[in-house]
Amino acid sequence: MRRKEKEYLKYIAPAMVTMIVLSVVPTIFLTIISFTNYQLGWDFSKTEFVGIKNYMDLFRDKNFINSLAVNFKYISVVMIGQVGLGLLLAEAPPDRETLAAACALAKAPPCAIPLVNYLSEEEIWAAGEQQVFYLDGGIEFSDPIPCESDMADEIIRLEHEGEEAICIQPETPEDGYSISRNNANLIRLPAAFLSDDEEALDSVLFAYNGRAIVDSRSLLPEERLEEIARRYGAVVI
Repeated sequence: MRRKEKEYLKYIAPAMVTMIVLSVVPTIFLTIISFTNYQLGWDFSKTEFVGIKNYMDLFRDKNFINSLAVNFKYISVVMIGQVGLGLLLAEAPPDRETLAAACALAKAPPCAIPLVNYLSEEEIWAAGEQQVFYLDGGIEFSDPIPCESDMADEIIRLEHEGEEAICIQPETPEDGYSISRNNANLIRLPAAFLSDDEEALDSVLFAYNGRAIVDSRSLLPEERLEEIARRYGAVVI
C-alpha cells in the first residue's frame, strides 16, 4: 500500500468500523437467526433450528408478495429514473443549461459561471467547489507557486493581480494534504497543477475538489500526463 493510501486510510477507518459494527454485524446475526424459531423477547436457550421454514411461510404470505410487487414498481419508476437521468446529465455536454439543471436537481445554489469566453470549437472547462469555468485554449497561467499548507495569501494576491488561472507546483505526494487544506481558497479561479513527479501530481488531483487543469509544461511524457488527468477527470492544457 502506498504512503498516500495509508494516509487517507486513517480518515476513513472510523467510518468503516462504524459501518461494520452497525450494519454488517447485525445483518450476519439476523441472517443466522432467520433459520431458527426465535421470537423477540425469547430466551435464546429455547431457540431451535428450523431451516428454511420461515422463508417458505414468508413466500406463502399474500401481503408479502404484494409488498414485493409494490417495491418492484417503486424501484423501476423512481430508482431507474434517477439513475438514467444522472447518466444523461453526466454524458451531456457541460453547457450552462445542463449545469443549471444539475444544480436545481441537487437543490444547490445556482452555479455562478464567470465571463470567460472560449474560442476553440472544443469546449474546455474546469471547476472548483462552487464554480464552473469555461476557458479557451489560450488561457494563461500564473507563475508557479509552491504547494504549501497555507496558500491563502498567495492565492488572494494572484486573484487581485487578475490572473486567469492559478498554477500550483506540487513536488511530493504529501502535497495532496496541502491541497485538501486549501480547497476552500481555490474557488474563484481555475487551478492548474504543474509537476514533474507522478505521485505528487496524482496526490493533488485526488485531493482537489473539482475538475483541475494539468499543466502540459511538465517534463512527464504527454501520454502519462493524459493518463493521470483522465483518472481524475482533469484536462491537460
